[in-house]
Amino acid sequence: MSSKLDPGGVLKAAFDDSTGKLQVSTSSADTTSLAAIETALTGSYSATKGALQVGGASVVVPVTVTHSSGAVYVADEQVGGVLSVTSAVRTSGGTGLLQTITILDKAKQKVAFDVLIFNASPTTGADAAAADISDAEMASKFLGVVTVAAADYKDLSANSFVTKGNIAMPIKVTTGTTLYAVLVTRGAPNYTSTTDLIVTFGIIQD
Repeated sequence: MSSKLDPGGVLKAAFDDSTGKLQVSTSSADTTSLAAIETALTGSYSATKGALQVGGASVVVPVTVTHSSGAVYVADEQVGGVLSVTSAVRTSGGTGLLQTITILDKAKQKVAFDVLIFNASPTTGADAAAADISDAEMASKFLGVVTVAAADYKDLSANSFVTKGNIAMPIKVTTGTTLYAVLVTRGAPNYTSTTDLIVTFGIIQD
């Protein structure tokens, strides 16, 4: 691709706030070549930031877990259903880094969890049943696990919480922009309501 820019020509580039597109112009360049330049330059323009975004954004996505209440759980059971972490990546099939996971426990049960991360929604067992995901699903969808120990929690008067930081787990979703997770308890929590757990995912997007 050549721009056919004369030695004395001036090439100018600017963003059009009304369209979000890069506008290229010059005093003497070939217009067909300029259109090719515009097509080749990719990214998303934010009129509020006035910059071309090529990555480095971050999102914080809280997910309320719908689970059973009462003394129904024993170790190694699934808590709630599959968690959908929406808009985890910027583009369909996109990538990023899972950097933090925070669990708010409003019932102060403070049990150990394994948080299983998936690139697509897995077929699982039921809430308050043994965690059961097939070999094939694990092989094709499982990205990694974040382990939360009972000793990791901190207390307030009404609740407990824990943050696992510096996870730096590379993620890539299969399609769409949603990441998925499954909670597996390693203890026997007794929740007082069906929404005592909130899991928040911190993700750096590519």
